[in-house]
Amino acid sequence: MGIELECGALSVKGEDHEENEDMYVVEEDLRLFAVADGVSIPKGGGEAAKLATRVLPEKLREHRDLLEAMLSTNDSVLEAREKGRCGYTTLTALWLPEERPYRGVLCWVGDSPAYLVRNGRISELTKEKDAHGSVLLQAIGEEVINPHSTELMIERNDVFLLLTDGVSGVLSTNEMLLAVMQSENAESICTKLIEFARKKRAEYRDDMTAVVVIIR
Repeated sequence: MGIELECGALSVKGEDHEENEDMYVVEEDLRLFAVADGVSIPKGGGEAAKLATRVLPEKLREHRDLLEAMLSTNDSVLEAREKGRCGYTTLTALWLPEERPYRGVLCWVGDSPAYLVRNGRISELTKEKDAHGSVLLQAIGEEVINPHSTELMIERNDVFLLLTDGVSGVLSTNEMLLAVMQSENAESICTKLIEFARKKRAEYRDDMTAVVVIIR
C-alpha cells in the first residue's frame, strides 16, 4: 500500500531585506519538495533561487534521479550566472518517489537544513554543512559542486521540515519540535515555525521559509 503526503509551505520577506530571496518547490504530483536561499552577496541570489526552483522539477522529470537533477540544475544556474543574469543559491530537496514506497532521497548544496520529526523526537538530516560560520563553502551556481545525498527510510507520521536559515538560524530544535507538536497539519506547522522565529530576538532579520511534509 502506498503512502499519502500532506504538505505545506510558507515564505515571508525578512525585515532586513528589500525583497524575498527565498524560494521553494512543492510539486505534489512529482513528490518533490525543496527550499532555496539566494545568496545576498554578490547580488543576484534571488534570481538564482527562482531559476533553481523552476528548473529542478524539470530536471527530475528528465533524469528520475535527484542527484543528477541537482547537478543539471547547477549547470543551468551556472550558465545564467556567467551571463550576468543571477548569482548563487543554496538548494535542499526531498524526493519521495511513488514507485519506491517508504524510501526517500534528500540532496543539498549549501546550508539550508532539513529535519525529521519521528515519534516525538527531532533530528537534523543535513549535518554535513557547506558553511564555516557565516561563510558558505559551496552553492548552486559554482563551476564544480559536490552535492550531499542520502537515502531515507520513511514511516507513517514522519514529519519533514525543510527550512532556510531565517528560521533555523534563530530557533532551537526544541522550538521546532514544539511547533510541530502544537500544530494540527502541515500548513499550521509552517505558520507556527515562522511565528516562533519572528518572536525571537535577532540581530539580523533574514527571509524566512518553511516547507513541511507529513507522511500519512
